[in-house]
Amino acid sequence: MSVDRAARVIAVLAADASRFGLDDRMRTIHAEARSAINRLAAEQCVFDLIFVDPPYDDFDLLGALLGALVEAALIAPTGVVVVESAKRHAVPPVPGLCVEQTRSYGDTSITWLVRSDGPRNGEASTPR
Repeated sequence: MSVDRAARVIAVLAADASRFGLDDRMRTIHAEARSAINRLAAEQCVFDLIFVDPPYDDFDLLGALLGALVEAALIAPTGVVVVESAKRHAVPPVPGLCVEQTRSYGDTSITWLVRSDGPRNGEASTPR
């Protein structure tokens, strides 16, 4: 499953999936993230792994998107949300999620979040 607001990105992803024989297992959604979250929630989708890569300049969007993922119940109980963000902006606190780990690479941070009510809560986390 891939979501992007850029039609060109969706076209490339769909073509790549087809080229590798994955088009029957790969779904693309051309939409803004919030719209896609609403659609996936209506379909009662649940994901074990979610990658979030919002525009670096729209820091306020990140907290809203993470909150929407929690509210829509799209994250499996043992699911992980991986966020790429600008190093200068820490991932904001989001009710329902807790930071498991953050690593920085140059100006970029990668943060792993898990559900705060999931089985991992209270367990020692191990680096991934």
